Amino acid sequence: MHFYRSIRIFVSTVLFTFFLILFMPPTVKAQVSKGDKLLGGNLSYTNAFMGDAFFSYGVENFTFLPYFGYFLGDGFMVGLGVGVSYTNFQSETLTGVIINPFVRKFFTIDENKFYFFLEGGVGGILYDHNNYGNTILLGISPGFTYFFSRNWGVDLMFKGITFEGNQNRRNRFEAGVSSISPQIGLNFYF
Repeated sequence: MHFYRSIRIFVSTVLFTFFLILFMPPTVKAQVSKGDKLLGGNLSYTNAFMGDAFFSYGVENFTFLPYFGYFLGDGFMVGLGVGVSYTNFQSETLTGVIINPFVRKFFTIDENKFYFFLEGGVGGILYDHNNYGNTILLGISPGFTYFFSRNWGVDLMFKGITFEGNQNRRNRFEAGVSSISPQIGLNFYF
């Protein structure tokens, strides 16, 4: 039941964002200048099956991460995200609190409307379960921001280079852009 609810929320958010972009006016001036601020957040959902001939299991993850950013210079932002992560793993549900300080550099593709960005972050997930250690995350991820109005933008971010490690020595390193688990974000710039 939890699986279908998570999918329904994710699909609803994607459809809402798509139609919002589709029906907005095409002429805007984005706010990515020194002193500007950003309030936003993103959703991500992953469902994977892993294993071999003797043992297999499924992993399902849903993450909600609201964040705040401040532009220290034109196209250069620092920010902090605090959110939650729900993971179903081998018939167990893990709930974690995410703390994610980050920096983001914007590169103009279409003047004041469409940007490419690189985001670097250091974060952590504090789990509520004794068998799983708290997790440290390091990463650099590429993404795009589309401004559909002067104050509103939509992010599409992909996993880039990431390292995930925890106190139970379950470490993972990934490199490469993955379109399998993108993050979608809606941001308000002011």
